[in-house]
Amino acid sequence: MAMKLQSHKPKRNIMIVYERDINIDFVVDSLNEEYETKLALNGKKAIEEITICPPDLILLYMKNPEKNGRELCRRLKANECTMEIPILFVAEKGEENDMARGFVMGAEDYIHEPVSASILKARIRTHLYVKNARDQLFMQSMLQEENVRLKALLEKLSGDEVQTGLNDLMEVPRLLSKDDNLTDRQKQILKKAESSGSRVMEKLNKSIDLYKMEDQTYEFNPVPIDLIKILYQIKRDIRNMLMAGNVGFSISIAGIPAAMTDSFEIPGEKTLFYTLLLNLIKNAVEASYDGNKVTIALEHKNKENIILVHNRGIIPKEIRDSFFEKNSTYGKEKREGIGTYVAQLIVLTMGGKISFTSDDEKGTTLVVRLPNQYSTAEPVQEIGDDEKNSNDSFRILVVDDYAMMRRLIAGFLKDLGYRNIIKLDSAVEAVKYLETEKVSLIISDYDMPGLNGIEFLQHVKEDGALCKIPFVMVTGRSDQHIVSSALSLGVAQYIVKPFTATILEKKLRKVFECRLPADF
Repeated sequence: MAMKLQSHKPKRNIMIVYERDINIDFVVDSLNEEYETKLALNGKKAIEEITICPPDLILLYMKNPEKNGRELCRRLKANECTMEIPILFVAEKGEENDMARGFVMGAEDYIHEPVSASILKARIRTHLYVKNARDQLFMQSMLQEENVRLKALLEKLSGDEVQTGLNDLMEVPRLLSKDDNLTDRQKQILKKAESSGSRVMEKLNKSIDLYKMEDQTYEFNPVPIDLIKILYQIKRDIRNMLMAGNVGFSISIAGIPAAMTDSFEIPGEKTLFYTLLLNLIKNAVEASYDGNKVTIALEHKNKENIILVHNRGIIPKEIRDSFFEKNSTYGKEKREGIGTYVAQLIVLTMGGKISFTSDDEKGTTLVVRLPNQYSTAEPVQEIGDDEKNSNDSFRILVVDDYAMMRRLIAGFLKDLGYRNIIKLDSAVEAVKYLETEKVSLIISDYDMPGLNGIEFLQHVKEDGALCKIPFVMVTGRSDQHIVSSALSLGVAQYIVKPFTATILEKKLRKVFECRLPADF
């Protein structure tokens, strides 16, 4: 049975440091509805409490800040474990020099008595928001460093030395098994060792490929692949799972039941198709009720190859927005929840799109759309002249040196109702294009040869004819100095890869609240 997701969010924790003769009941009562409050009677007790359980924010509510508050503030800001905690002084209105000394010590703000509950809450919300944004930037920076480390590790693992070493180890049981003097038990042990080595090699290669897809460095080499053979192989591989759940399994081509002797060839890679379909089908079987059937429908339509995976279960509303995100689970306590994430990654690598519909009446259908053919080169500029609609006058310029990312962003935009999309592979080309053409929005990467995203943004904002064009930066770089530079130059929104269509939609809502398509 699926677990219920808890929507309750824990309250943020605020410590109030005060002196015995100060009445803080009003402040505590004002904050308790929205926050958890902890009280410390003096600086010494505050240090003890903060060491055990650091709060999200500190109110230094002291009558004599010169003696107590500033010293406590100095000590907290000098400690690496507490230096990032926002500190707000609550004190009687004094001289500007007193306030300046407090800021020098590291205080984030001053609130003068008598305290206004509305102003106090507004200041606290602001500083907690800033702290949260700073924490997120720090985490993104840490993740970026970890990704660099993992990339280096995977490059070592995928090197010839590691691969050759594993192959040599796997060769040992093969050679030993040729000895005619071995007992049946010994042969079984060697066979098991060989099989285990093969599984390790397979998992290693899959992990390397997955990381390359995430890093957008995977070399996709499509050849004609018969999906019918793969689907029947999957049916054999999961037969125990189908039997355990009493779930049926059917395959059709253009609405006609498909036999093992039929064929449905589309360009791709066998391993990618097997992994993609296995993940989608296993999810469908797990979501099916006793006696239901999982159906896989294949069809060619409008120069596309379409794969439909249907089951009678429904996707819980709580996870629909994050269904294709990594670790998205519902009621799977012991599962990692990356099946649909991997499926989406594979589809995007193959230049396609994946979506779903889910409701109580019809159940759930996963829809995979893949191109019928792959060109060896993509035009530098692509404008949707054949897809005019009511929003045709709204032109969006997408600039990214990675072809797959250009297609991904353009696909998201088309799903949102935009058809007039120009795709360029460098900021240098974009600058030339903007000399003669007008656009309504620019979406640009950061890491590009010749001219990076910050330099491109600066060029746009310094040009009188271009400076009013909203500029959205979409990049895998979350370095604080890059984000700060982009914000200082006037970037409208900053999106860190990987991202989803939902994230892009929310960002565009903020940029053009009144200029989006009617169905956006």
